[in-house]
Amino acid sequence: MAGSLKTALFIPLSIKTNIPYDMKTTIITASIATLFLASCKSAKTEAIQTAAPAEKCIVSGETLGEMGKPVEYIYQGKALKFCCKNCVPKFEKDPTKYLAKSK
Repeated sequence: MAGSLKTALFIPLSIKTNIPYDMKTTIITASIATLFLASCKSAKTEAIQTAAPAEKCIVSGETLGEMGKPVEYIYQGKALKFCCKNCVPKFEKDPTKYLAKSK
């Protein structure tokens, strides 16, 4: 019985291929690690907090959605929305100025 169990455990690794044994082990380990990591929630995703829903762009004062889909930007773990892509560089130049306006 012990012999059959040992054989059953090594069947996937004993398939005739041109891949060396060490490479098979690496591929299997990488596959298992990938599956494990895919099942975990991303720490970055959890860290991103959505700021209070803004009705207006904190840079231009425009109502969000008037100029198309708002641009989302992550700043220090918070999701901020701008009316257009042109407002992002202005915000990056002086974020404290615009964040003070948003409060």
